Amino acid sequence: MEIPITNPRGTVVGNIVIEANRAELRKKVNRSRGMLRRPPGWATDTVHLEALAYHAKDFQVPYENCWVVLTDDAGTMWSASLEQFSKQGFTITRGFGDQRVLPQSAWAQTTKVQKRLL
Repeated sequence: MEIPITNPRGTVVGNIVIEANRAELRKKVNRSRGMLRRPPGWATDTVHLEALAYHAKDFQVPYENCWVVLTDDAGTMWSASLEQFSKQGFTITRGFGDQRVLPQSAWAQTTKVQKRLL
């Protein structure tokens, strides 16, 4: 099942995907505009993380099986658990509503080359 997520302007910016006891918030991101520089990391809207937790619970997906998966414009996939956002993340507000930041070091990365080898 796919559930679209939107930004405050109503534009679809990603999907919550529920599959076989796993829930993912999937978004495509622009690395040059979207990645934070200080500290290096990725941010996502707090309401999107809350929606991921809500829909996962609704479909009886355990919290530890909830993930955020970002794919940047170079094709690199960045993945982190919702639990990591809770434990290692922090909240910022940059004029677009509250966002939760997870430092770059907490994300797992998979490049195009690594994906081909799998």
